Amino acid sequence: WVVPFLDVRHANAPRTLQRNLSNWATLSEFLTSINAPSPMMVTRTHCLAYVPWRQKRGHLNSPARRKISVNTIILELKTLSKLLHEAMARGWITSNPCVRLGLKRVAPREKAEFTDEQIAAVRAEIQRRRQAAKTRAKKKLAEFYHLSFEIALHQCCRRCETNIDMDRVDFENLEVQLHAKGDKYYIASLNPALVP
Repeated sequence: WVVPFLDVRHANAPRTLQRNLSNWATLSEFLTSINAPSPMMVTRTHCLAYVPWRQKRGHLNSPARRKISVNTIILELKTLSKLLHEAMARGWITSNPCVRLGLKRVAPREKAEFTDEQIAAVRAEIQRRRQAAKTRAKKKLAEFYHLSFEIALHQCCRRCETNIDMDRVDFENLEVQLHAKGDKYYIASLNPALVP
């Protein structure tokens, strides 16, 4: 019932759906390992035991099984909580053992700003792709890379926020409405370097 539920719940958010399905794959592996195949069998102890199990498992797609962030584990447990909440709504359980676990997020490390050399290297690669593009699709993709990088660089926003409809740009007041993570919109000052 989990995959069909997630498909319906996140039908209009494909990236969120993909993340939740990925989380479910790992959660399902854990629940199988502790012999808890149904919501009625999941306890608070299991939810808390997921943390060290997940830390020990690490990143499977990493050659050295790179350590996994506590924030990632908390995000995966939020998926489990969402599923247990749905199990409650369906009348299968009376309470959600995955709420208020007391796990604290770790502040993510701040990412360093691009250096001038890095910016030049990205621009050079984009220019190389623009010049090498022979088909209409490759030309369009190269132009997307160019615009997306310049918007992200000048607006200090995420790559996914660089897809901006022109009707969301106010050239008179130098403002732009950006579509942020979590399907939220916000107004930001438009960097004058982007006006052209």
